Amino acid sequence: MGLARSGTAAKRSFLTAEYLPDVKRRLAPTTPTRCPKWASDGLPCGIVVKEWCSRKHGPGYKILACDCYTHGGFRIYPIGWWRYGRVSLFGERNSLVRAVNDGAAGRRWPEQARAETTLRTQRRWTSRWCRIFAVEPTLDDGARLSAALALGIDTVTLKDKANEIRAGPTSKGGRALVVMGILGSLDPTGLLQRLLRRGHDCGFWGCPIIEMRGGASLHNVTRS
Repeated sequence: MGLARSGTAAKRSFLTAEYLPDVKRRLAPTTPTRCPKWASDGLPCGIVVKEWCSRKHGPGYKILACDCYTHGGFRIYPIGWWRYGRVSLFGERNSLVRAVNDGAAGRRWPEQARAETTLRTQRRWTSRWCRIFAVEPTLDDGARLSAALALGIDTVTLKDKANEIRAGPTSKGGRALVVMGILGSLDPTGLLQRLLRRGHDCGFWGCPIIEMRGGASLHNVTRS
């Protein structure tokens, strides 16, 4: 199973927002005043709620679909999810962080399974984290500089961790331990937004446009 569908469609901007209980105790986002395409052309939007949609691979609750009279339809993805994504960044089940958390603890996923959580998937998702943090040994110093600027970490640390992976860490957990160590050292304030930006820079998903509650609308994390 892939992280997301490949191709141009998977790289398009998407709107993501917090889903919080509404008056009906249903998890819901605020209705946006602008759609994701507004960020690229600036044309006025006219937003109407269309329907609630279920996803086979999703957060476990319905997500809101809207129409824009100017730009067309779009969905509002919960924070940490993205277009065509089959897993989230964080979570207890089938999340990217669970792959490295389990690996760091020495928990190897099964060789074969009906679910997505196989050893092959665990290794692939761990490799994705290595690219997000630019500690994949095949990456150059330019990639590490980009990661450092986006994540708020120094390039020396990333270079040292890449060398640690290259040398083949003998500690239980290997690459996963390196990733979890970096993740735990990062400033938690705005971390999810920074990780979404890095994933976009790496080509894993489209441009995340975050709908902020009670403040500025449509925060483009790639321009922060």
